[in-house]
Amino acid sequence: MLSFVYWPDVVDHAQEEAINIATLAGTIFGMLLFGFLGDRYGRRKMYGLELILLVVGTMGVIMSSTGFSFFDADGSINGSMSVVSWLIFFRFLSGCGLGGDYPLSAVIVSE
Repeated sequence: MLSFVYWPDVVDHAQEEAINIATLAGTIFGMLLFGFLGDRYGRRKMYGLELILLVVGTMGVIMSSTGFSFFDADGSINGSMSVVSWLIFFRFLSGCGLGGDYPLSAVIVSE
């Protein structure tokens, strides 16, 4: 859906792949981080924190844009920011929050 909205005429899918990889990397990082923090401080506290992180990341994805746009001398529109960079950052943040839903625990339970 992102490529349909932001890059309808682009055939190269490198930007879309980078965004998806950032989400998966954030999920793995979030699983490890919130697994450790959940063991240390309790799962209930960490669930609230990861939920806030997930909401902030999702809102950031929604509000990602090119910033202030202006016309160049040749008539093309340029933005002051890169929408791809913002999407990668906020999708990583959302992935961290999503990974907190499924934390990896470092504690080994012995019977």
